[in-house]
Amino acid sequence: RLGAQAVAVRDTTGAGDAFCGALAASLALDRRAAFGHHLRFANRFAALSAERPGAAVAMPKRGELLDRFGD
Repeated sequence: RLGAQAVAVRDTTGAGDAFCGALAASLALDRRAAFGHHLRFANRFAALSAERPGAAVAMPKRGELLDRFGD
């Protein structure tokens, strides 16, 4: 079970796209990690994108995610 990441939501326009893209990227980078690891990464990535207005321009960089949440 995976709960939502708590963030200050501003705009959810691109959150679904952010989740799918981050999940695909995470799987491509490390196929040996547990699926839960990939889901947490995608969930956090989408959460960060929802803190910003817009869709493509709201996508965070991987480093921003790691700075905020760690692994």
